[in-house]
Amino acid sequence: MKKLVCLAIALVMVLGLAACASAEFKFERKIDLVCPWGVGGGADSTLRPLATLLQDILGVPVEVVNVEGGSGVNGVEYTYKQPADGYTFMLGTQSLYIQDMLGNTSMDFKTEFECEDVLVHSINAIVASK
Repeated sequence: MKKLVCLAIALVMVLGLAACASAEFKFERKIDLVCPWGVGGGADSTLRPLATLLQDILGVPVEVVNVEGGSGVNGVEYTYKQPADGYTFMLGTQSLYIQDMLGNTSMDFKTEFECEDVLVHSINAIVASK
């Protein structure tokens, strides 16, 4: 079941990538999926199976690049400095928007990055004990 869900996510992502590229575009070299957090966490665990599936589907190497530190800001800065050539993608989360609102990034996260696909819907809530 887990593999099927990952495959569905990968297919949705590939279709999303195809929609933003010209009909003639074909990936010709390695694709980097930037994880703005460390190895083994939730974001990393989301990207690794996706990288494997995308590699099989697209026929080019897909590598997860973990850039830790700064509550995800280091990964944002790293991704921002990469060429905007369609070969570097980053897993963004709501916490990165918060870092941007707090002024912790060197650019405007909302205008410098574009959402290509939604992989996960999460719910955050403020709770208190009864």
